[in-house]
Amino acid sequence: FLTRMMGTRVLAACYIAVIVLAFVYFADGQTVSHAQNHLSAQAHAGTGQHHHRRSQSDDMPPGAIFMLVSDWRTLRLGRQCYFNLSMDALTSKWRPHNPYPIILMDTKPWERRDMVDIRRTWSTLDFKFINIARVWNGSPKIPESSLEDAAKPISTMNYKRMCHFFFKGFTEIPLLMEYKYLLRVDDDTCIHDHINFDIFQRMNQKRAAYAYSHSWYDSPQVTNGLYDFAAKYAASNHIAWKNEELHNQTISAKSFPRDMPSFNTNFEVINTLRYREPAVMRFVDAVVASNMIYHRRWGDAPLRYVTAMLFWTEREMLRLEGFELQHSAWRTFAMAEHPDSNNPLVEYH
Repeated sequence: FLTRMMGTRVLAACYIAVIVLAFVYFADGQTVSHAQNHLSAQAHAGTGQHHHRRSQSDDMPPGAIFMLVSDWRTLRLGRQCYFNLSMDALTSKWRPHNPYPIILMDTKPWERRDMVDIRRTWSTLDFKFINIARVWNGSPKIPESSLEDAAKPISTMNYKRMCHFFFKGFTEIPLLMEYKYLLRVDDDTCIHDHINFDIFQRMNQKRAAYAYSHSWYDSPQVTNGLYDFAAKYAASNHIAWKNEELHNQTISAKSFPRDMPSFNTNFEVINTLRYREPAVMRFVDAVVASNMIYHRRWGDAPLRYVTAMLFWTEREMLRLEGFELQHSAWRTFAMAEHPDSNNPLVEYH
């Protein structure tokens, strides 16, 4: 009897030990992983081999579309129509080559009935809904009455907030930063042709930092002083223009410095890892600290162009070609064309 009892106790102790070890392994998996990496590195030290460690990008989901729908409940009828067309186009033109989620961002809390309705209407798309009010309303940091255009605003405050959000604010949204690539599609942008390739896979193959559909010239009224600011920043921080080709094209244009090129950011792909590199973020923070997004309505479009000139080589830039887009009241254009600044602006009210 005693032998049987002792055997039972030993067996129970073994079970407990296994459970404890398993708990420690799963609860502290990072520590276990580090220990294994250390032992592996020691084992290869004498042979000249190195233990391969996964990069941060290996563990990130490939990408997602992110779309701003500012205050869904009070959306104007015209903009609602554009959104519907955009979703229809994504359903028929984006899939099946791009099986990625669509993150809809609102500046107010989403209501359950709206989320249910959107999911039901476009049931083949994978939607995620987030509220960005904290980041959206967190700027500007100065009184509106002190802005340079206070007497005659160049744009609405919400339009300026939109420019700030797509230049800096989006990097403060945890869900967005989980993805390696973000394809921005404005809610008034329609895809006219099938996208017969995986956009994020193409980005990865090319090791691209940024992808754009086309470039154009924004109004001089909203780029006033931008190039001078960037040039002074580069000089004071001993930074060379990394994209010499793009920079030379810009400064050699007949209309320079009156006109500044821009990327049409209503359809763009951002490599979040490259965008959040310390050097890039220091420049982004310097622009934000200047308050020129609010003083002079520097837009995310020309700001993205200047950022590319400073930090991403020509080989790290990808041109998205082979399909047509329509941007709201803008005319339909092929990728080879360069729309001018006579097209009407679509304001966020």
